[in-house]
Amino acid sequence: MTSLARSYVWWPNMDNDLENKVRTCNNCQINRKNPPEAPLHPWEWPSRPWERIHIDYAGPFLGKIFLIMVDAYSKWLEVHPTNVATSRATIEKLRSTFAIHGFPKTIVSDNASNGLAERAVQTFKVGMKKMSNKESLETRVSRFLFKYRITPHSTTGITPAGMLMSRKPRSRLDVLHPDVRQRVQDQQKKQKELHDQHAVDRQLRPGDLVYSREYGKQQKWCPGVINTQTGPVSYTIQLEDDREVYRHQDQVIHRETPDENENDVRDPDTNQQPVLDQQVVSEENAVPAARYPQRDRQTPDYYS
Repeated sequence: MTSLARSYVWWPNMDNDLENKVRTCNNCQINRKNPPEAPLHPWEWPSRPWERIHIDYAGPFLGKIFLIMVDAYSKWLEVHPTNVATSRATIEKLRSTFAIHGFPKTIVSDNASNGLAERAVQTFKVGMKKMSNKESLETRVSRFLFKYRITPHSTTGITPAGMLMSRKPRSRLDVLHPDVRQRVQDQQKKQKELHDQHAVDRQLRPGDLVYSREYGKQQKWCPGVINTQTGPVSYTIQLEDDREVYRHQDQVIHRETPDENENDVRDPDTNQQPVLDQQVVSEENAVPAARYPQRDRQTPDYYS
């Protein structure tokens, strides 16, 4: 407009007059372009999960209206389909959600500053469009939410489920990883099978006469009686010297009496230990005699 006017006429302050004319023109104002975008004012990141949630409605979409809720801390998403976007319907959906997660400190629902909810709406719509149409709407929503919640978020780098619940929900993808518990059980089973190839399961009960393994003493086995069984293969034993000791099954042997084994070699007039035990002690503590090589000595041949 300024260039066109200059090609025909001129007057003082012509440019300012033409700008003011355009600025106050009603038709020019209602048909002008959008103004520049305002600077971003991001929300402060909450200090804990479910402290501030942002909500917005999406739809009509797929024949429904969806109430979208997103946690500002964890980016956890809640989606509730409804037929109407009334205050009563909104309150009912919020009440059912708060029954699970508790009450937040702040709810943001202002469209002018609710970018987090608007992005969640777009994420939901894009994700739902990629779901199979062969399943019901409820199934598609559930599948989308589950995949979204176990996927690391681009902002936090952590899954929404991990941020909100501090745990990783199990999915079908976990089948690709070995089960740690099952792996440990399999390893224990292999160790048991390898050990039990040469092991003998000896049945010991309270009241049985036994020998208890002694340590740091000249006598290797001490006679006693089983008092109690403290575990699958552990026992308390009352020794003949009035001591009570705790022993593993590998540290206990059955003690036979003359009535149980007539072939047991024992002096009937003394209270000696079985010959077998004495042999074990003597063989263990015996010091082998020194042996030297034998050689023939010759008479030396003296000089002169």
